Amino acid sequence: MQPPYGAPPGGGGGSSTDKIQRFLKPALLGGTVGGVLSSIPLLNLLNCCFCLLNVAGAALAVSLYLKEHPNERLSSNDAALCGALAGVTAGVITGVLDIVIKLVFGTLLAGLYATFPPEIAENLAVTGVTAVFYIPGYAITYGAMGALGGFAAMQFLFKDRLAP
Repeated sequence: MQPPYGAPPGGGGGSSTDKIQRFLKPALLGGTVGGVLSSIPLLNLLNCCFCLLNVAGAALAVSLYLKEHPNERLSSNDAALCGALAGVTAGVITGVLDIVIKLVFGTLLAGLYATFPPEIAENLAVTGVTAVFYIPGYAITYGAMGALGGFAAMQFLFKDRLAP
């Protein structure tokens, strides 16, 4: 039996874990799209404009959730939570793919590094090694921007489905 229009699945508000599990599937899908797009060289420059690719992944997550639950309305807080989960997912995926890209292309560029002044070559080498430490930073930053993206998506794109 479907919950009444506007009620979250399973009746009442539920615990934090219930809310997270409720948004997990669309957040993983939206976050994956945002993370992969954010990892593509040159395309990732769109993230310089208000984390655009990450915000788009969060909006996609909210959209997927609303498509999956056509009779439900979402509060702004729930949309922000869905966006934040998508953002954290995108941040982790971006961090991991960043490492992979640096490992693959780093070896191709090793010969080029030898022609650079020693200070620049050293900075480029250190960046490749420390990329693993960027993952928590990506997750936090993308999570915050994803929350903003989920909130904004509800306010501007899906205001007809906004819970009172």
